Amino acid sequence: MKNNLEISLVLCLVLLVPPLNAEDWSGFLGPKRNGQAFPNIETFVKEPQLIWSAPVGEGFSGPIVFAETVFLHHRNQNAEEITAFALKSGKVNWKKSFATTYKDDFSRGDGPRSTPAVNKTAIVSISPDGLLRALNTTNGQLLWEKDLISEFESSKVFFGFGSSPLIIDEKLIVMAGGKKAGCICLDIKNVMKS
Repeated sequence: MKNNLEISLVLCLVLLVPPLNAEDWSGFLGPKRNGQAFPNIETFVKEPQLIWSAPVGEGFSGPIVFAETVFLHHRNQNAEEITAFALKSGKVNWKKSFATTYKDDFSRGDGPRSTPAVNKTAIVSISPDGLLRALNTTNGQLLWEKDLISEFESSKVFFGFGSSPLIIDEKLIVMAGGKKAGCICLDIKNVMKS
């Protein structure tokens, strides 16, 4: 429940960014990877107005903003979900669910750890149990999936896979942490052929 409140608060704050800055927040730490949404901001004169809120599941993933859409990777019961909300209204544009049995060994929560990355081709996420997925940003259709543990001989990570993917142009960079590859770079459009 605490995570739901925190995520709702973050979503409210994310909604304040577009009027101040035209850049998308397309991945972990934002467009310049420095955690700054704008170069300068004056102190808010009054308390921000809540524009919309939405019930969400658990996890440590941060929301990302791209093309007037807020994407969130979270977990609801036994399903890992990526939800696309309309930035201005909070309406759910689409939601994609994947069954999951991931269980944190230390009771620190079973939701996603990493923040997805997005560009015009795909939103890319990593589940806590090492499933790397790309979804169509418009409709949530699964484009491809890779299992980091089986494909790269990654071991089960202490608190689950938590590094966030990075997209530069059409290249996807991911910390696989495996015996076959520590870090991988894939062409998002042709990943099944890579």
